[in-house]
Amino acid sequence: MDAQGLPRPTRAVIHMKPECSDVTMDLSSLSNEELTRNLQSLQRTAVHSAGAAADNMEDLLQELQVHRVELEMQNRALRETKEEIESVVQRYCDLYDHLPIGYVTLTPKGRIVQANLTAAGWLRRDRTELIGGYLSWFLGAFDAGRFAGHLDACVQTGCEQTLDVTLRSESGLLLTVHLTSRLAPPDRDGNQNVHTAITNITKLKQAHAIVKDIEDEQESSNQPIGQHLCTPLGTIRNVARLMLHEHSADLGVESRNMIERMEHAAARMEATIEHLLAYCIGHQEVALDPVNLEELMQQVILEHRAIIERRRAEIRVGRPLPCVRGARLLLGQVLANVLTNMLSHAAQPSPRISISAEQSGSEIVLTMSEVAPPQAGQPEEQRYGVSERRNDYWDGGIGLALIHRTIERMNGRVWVESESDRGPSFNIGLPAV
Repeated sequence: MDAQGLPRPTRAVIHMKPECSDVTMDLSSLSNEELTRNLQSLQRTAVHSAGAAADNMEDLLQELQVHRVELEMQNRALRETKEEIESVVQRYCDLYDHLPIGYVTLTPKGRIVQANLTAAGWLRRDRTELIGGYLSWFLGAFDAGRFAGHLDACVQTGCEQTLDVTLRSESGLLLTVHLTSRLAPPDRDGNQNVHTAITNITKLKQAHAIVKDIEDEQESSNQPIGQHLCTPLGTIRNVARLMLHEHSADLGVESRNMIERMEHAAARMEATIEHLLAYCIGHQEVALDPVNLEELMQQVILEHRAIIERRRAEIRVGRPLPCVRGARLLLGQVLANVLTNMLSHAAQPSPRISISAEQSGSEIVLTMSEVAPPQAGQPEEQRYGVSERRNDYWDGGIGLALIHRTIERMNGRVWVESESDRGPSFNIGLPAV
């Protein structure tokens, strides 16, 4: 009791740990672990002093200290997030400005809202001068109209639109570019914009022009070459037809058959040369149709009956042969070349040639092999007239390299195998029907 008889005010005693007793201490110098320990200590102290009077100054000071520590921890987390966001923004800006393609944001009327440094460099303008202008300023009258329709279609349909135009800078530089535009999300004011990527295709267009010139030159030279090669065949065909027409009564059955085969062979050879010349140019697609291998092989054997009889060869065909997908004329020429070369370079005086086919999944493998073993000490490449360093051709005509290319154009493959107990085998894999 005081002198006036009134009760003395009670004073709450708060026990604070040393690290948090100084209200003015610099919290920014503490680590996150130290801040956490201080906060926990302050909260425990606040719980112990919960029964003290509400107007106690030390209790209020304790609460302020708790809030101060919490705010420092939140502030530190915000600073770390801010630094991370700034790093991400910096990486994005660097990527945006130095993309290998130009990138601009346009209004539906074609006014430039934003542009990267690549676009500004191609247009030979400073980016600050470029923004606010119109991309159509760098286009010719015809391309400007097409570009306006391009933007309108992008806005109206909401779908990606593409367009090839020629950009013209003030320095006279011309760039052929490919524009790819898509609708952008509305900005803060609700305005609709268009993102347009600009790809420089000038060198690509120049390369296509060079290839086109080469193809035109090859095509112009292809016609006289074809005429030069086909003229003798046409003469043979005409002579054979004349003999059959004028002297048919004086010829025997065998002679007429031989002349007819000669006429048909000349016609097929003429067509083959035309196809091969077109194939060598490389811009004519090969039409792939179902081909009956058994029928085609029978025709090849019949056409080359003379060399088969002269070599006294035995041809064994493992029937039935399946159908494959390929070009009949070119495939027949390939089979004829393989057969005649196997007969010409056979190891035995009376060779035996085995022809068979097997299906493996979606592929038909046709195998033509010599039953007799190969000649000892003679490389397989030499026996078949193959040289990887010289442009050697097989006796039949179009060469092993062209055989590989022909079969590959039919989505097939070619390989040669040689086993110790038999001669070399030539394998052709083609898609099954």
